[in-house]
Amino acid sequence: MLQTLPTLLLSVALLPLGQPPLEVHSRAERHASSNRERLDDLVTQYHDLRAEHDEVFREHQEIPTDLADRLDRCVGRIARHGSDAAESFLLSRLPDRGPVQTIVLQGLLINDREELVRRIYKKLTQLEEGAFLHFCEYVRLASMKHVEFDQLARWVNSNPTYRRRGVMVYLARVGTADAVRYLLECPLVDPKDEFFNPGSARETQHALRAALARIKDATAKQTILVAFTGKPSRYGRGPRAFPWATQASACLALGDLRYTQAAAAILPKLGSKYEELAVAAARALGELREPRAAKPIQRALKKRRGVEFKLAAMIALTRLNPTMALLDLMKQSESRDWRIRSVATRCLGTIDIPDCRRRLRVLLGDDGWQIRKAAFEALIKRPDRALIDALIATLHKHTGALLPKVYGTLIDLTGKDLGPSPDLWREYWKRERERFALGERAGRTGSTAKIAGNPDRPVYFGLEVMSHEMAFVIDTSGSMRWAYTMAGPKGTRKVQGLEIVQRELWHTLTKLTEDQKFNVVSFNGGFHPLFKRPRNATTKNRGFARQYIQRLIPVGATNIYDPLESLLIGGEVDTVYLLSDGAPSAGKYRDPRLIVDQIRRINEYSQVTIHGIALGHRSTLLEALAKETGGRYLRVDQ
Repeated sequence: MLQTLPTLLLSVALLPLGQPPLEVHSRAERHASSNRERLDDLVTQYHDLRAEHDEVFREHQEIPTDLADRLDRCVGRIARHGSDAAESFLLSRLPDRGPVQTIVLQGLLINDREELVRRIYKKLTQLEEGAFLHFCEYVRLASMKHVEFDQLARWVNSNPTYRRRGVMVYLARVGTADAVRYLLECPLVDPKDEFFNPGSARETQHALRAALARIKDATAKQTILVAFTGKPSRYGRGPRAFPWATQASACLALGDLRYTQAAAAILPKLGSKYEELAVAAARALGELREPRAAKPIQRALKKRRGVEFKLAAMIALTRLNPTMALLDLMKQSESRDWRIRSVATRCLGTIDIPDCRRRLRVLLGDDGWQIRKAAFEALIKRPDRALIDALIATLHKHTGALLPKVYGTLIDLTGKDLGPSPDLWREYWKRERERFALGERAGRTGSTAKIAGNPDRPVYFGLEVMSHEMAFVIDTSGSMRWAYTMAGPKGTRKVQGLEIVQRELWHTLTKLTEDQKFNVVSFNGGFHPLFKRPRNATTKNRGFARQYIQRLIPVGATNIYDPLESLLIGGEVDTVYLLSDGAPSAGKYRDPRLIVDQIRRINEYSQVTIHGIALGHRSTLLEALAKETGGRYLRVDQ
């Protein structure tokens, strides 16, 4: 050290005056310093965005799409930084509450290293529903090798319910026979969940079906049959589990998997004392297309009285053996229950024989609009002269959304536009029928034909209101406080989302005629109809509606399924205008896939058209509901 000191002093003395001492840094040190600076900038940006998120979330209970996108990009850049400091920072933010937790988890799973996943796994109990389900769905199975399988699988019996459903998703991805055994042991009914949320057990049951339906391993599929041939669940007859509910989910899953080897085990369940299990067996056998099941289903159809079973049995019989099902369908089409007549009519429409077409033409004059709609949609696939006879004879019965379709079909078949008046069409057809030849007349397409007579027809967010029995279902959750920029005569201004809906709805109601029936249903955590049943749009009833609309305030969660179920089961409206600005967060079902699946099942007989209106953002749920029910979907932007 003493020998080098003179040399060091000499080198400092030889530096030019005014120059600082030389700083010697390696390239690696400079690179590390640059990385630290970039990470510091990203962390600062994250904290700024998080502060903005917290402010918006406190006011509106939901973050707008643009803020979520910016936060997602910021977290993604931090995750791609790849350093231990970046991962440690994201892990420290993982316990944060709210939707941002899912965004942070998505960033962590970008790298998906085994060591990182192990650290995330230790914090799983701190994850809320969205983040927990995202982890179970997207974590790589290879990264979970270090986790004891039994330890994770035991969570299938845990609370809250979302954790149970998330583990189901993970076990389905594992897909082994052991994973299936854990799935079958899942308790579908929990007293605590049932007390606070009656729909949680049903949602768990559907989650079990969806999980089992993802199984691909042959040995694992064989294991599902344990639900039928093995011993009951280890919970026995206690209040914590119902083995028949597990069997119903397994039935439906085997049908979804087209596992034909299960048909023999499913057949005896047609006689189960549990209605839901018998319904699941009928649906599964229909999906499996097992010919031997036709006669047992036919016998069960005559013996059982439950409406749900009759609906499932008719659909299954039509798929298995339409010729055998014909007499049963004819008989069921005369049922007093409109739901049974509706499904029987739809099933008859799939059988192309003269007897079916004659029966459908009779059903075209049924008192239930659902039955008339099903008969009409079946008959227009094979138009003939007798169809024109039936359409003109029943034209006076068609109202609402079905009227323009029937009227447009008459234009298409005859090439004449005589308006929707039945008298004019009867006179024309009496004069022209004998010399009329189908196919010689060129007319407009029925779907584009317009009914003349009311130039000031009501419009709701650009959708023409043609129905005579309709319901306007509007979102009044807390997120409807969000302000949108609207143009006006005095320039642009901020308008609350709910205020936009209130103005548009009232403007639509003022245009309705007194022969049109309507109802208004608002929903947040629950749902609140204006009337018990739709009422005519008289001045008095519109006055009630105006007071009801003006009193609405944005507060609470978003319950989309429950109001839809109530309207579809009621069978008193043929068209629903559903408006929402957020994702479902309350109700019997909150998973969009389950909501669409349940609405599809109910709409087998309800046949309600749902128009989806998304306020301020795209909604895949509303889009799917509109597509599934033959409605239209539109997005109302700022």
